[in-house]
Amino acid sequence: AGLPDEPALVVNADLPCVVPRDVRTLAGVAELGAFGLVEAGDGTTNALALPRPKLFAPLYGAGSAARFRDHAVSLRYETSTAAIPNLVDDVDTRADLERLALRVGPRTQAALGVLKAL
Repeated sequence: AGLPDEPALVVNADLPCVVPRDVRTLAGVAELGAFGLVEAGDGTTNALALPRPKLFAPLYGAGSAARFRDHAVSLRYETSTAAIPNLVDDVDTRADLERLALRVGPRTQAALGVLKAL
């Protein structure tokens, strides 16, 4: 039950501002045969574009962006760090969510409203 040998994306779930255009932009990197990486402000990894799924390695945690870059280089792949704001801005705290409140979708805004009411 393997995945097709074609470009793949790994996108974290804590990115409430992502829209389809952001995903298509990131996918373009893998379609060109390179590793795409979106680094969070704290040096962790928010999203990856892989030329092939089998190239994925579970390297998450503090400093993971550097580990993913090193992994790509060790496999002799070019890497591209993508500065896509909606993929860079992750939510790790309530303050993060409040900071992004004007950019999130209606369901996330509704959830934020419930949180503020607590």
